[in-house]
Amino acid sequence: MNEFLLFGLIGGALPDILRMVNNRYQPALPGYLRSGNFYVGFVLLLLLGMATVQWLDAGSATEALSYGYSAPQVISGLLGNFAKSARSGSVKRNQPLIPEEQPAWGLLDFWKR
Repeated sequence: MNEFLLFGLIGGALPDILRMVNNRYQPALPGYLRSGNFYVGFVLLLLLGMATVQWLDAGSATEALSYGYSAPQVISGLLGNFAKSARSGSVKRNQPLIPEEQPAWGLLDFWKR
């Protein structure tokens, strides 16, 4: 058994912890914290972080932390973007955006999302 599984667990929790820290000055708790689906997904991301550390056989604590962070971060980012686009209904699959609807991207906009 890999001794760095705990670091994978911590790494798996980091994306959601960072999201909560970013919203620390909001007056009300986000609605997703009251949902059972959030906690089920959170536990699955923790397990995914641990499984990634075990599967890739991390050699150090830093490596285990980065493996644990990156796998759930990629999965939750992909699923979060899919959920946003599926709910909007204005953009359908396989249809390009009309040029007026394309968002203006700046150099730092990628890192803000």
